[in-house]
Amino acid sequence: MIGVNYCKRIIKILFPTKNQHLGGLAIVKRVKLRVGIALAFSIAMVPLTLVMVGYLYWSNAKLIVQSTSNVMQRSTAIISKDIQNLFFPVVQLLQSASEIVRTDQGTLKKVKASVFSINS
Repeated sequence: MIGVNYCKRIIKILFPTKNQHLGGLAIVKRVKLRVGIALAFSIAMVPLTLVMVGYLYWSNAKLIVQSTSNVMQRSTAIISKDIQNLFFPVVQLLQSASEIVRTDQGTLKKVKASVFSINS
């Protein structure tokens, strides 16, 4: 019963009746919503809301474009490096083979002939 009475007192304090006063001051007064006040609030808040949403949209679009271009540049550099690393051994092999052929043509013919004669 103590809890119920306590809750009733809190409700009376928070939500007083029409003529109930607390210490000579009315806690809750009914405020009539006037059309002029609502119109002034709407005229002030709608443009401000639109400006805030527009600015956030613009800044987010700018940020997305910047981050996307950075990611594309980094991925292009990584892919280019990976492709170079993939083909580097093949290029090195071809360069070394062409260098051997260019510098020592006679030895290769002798080695080829000796391999041919061993197999026969």
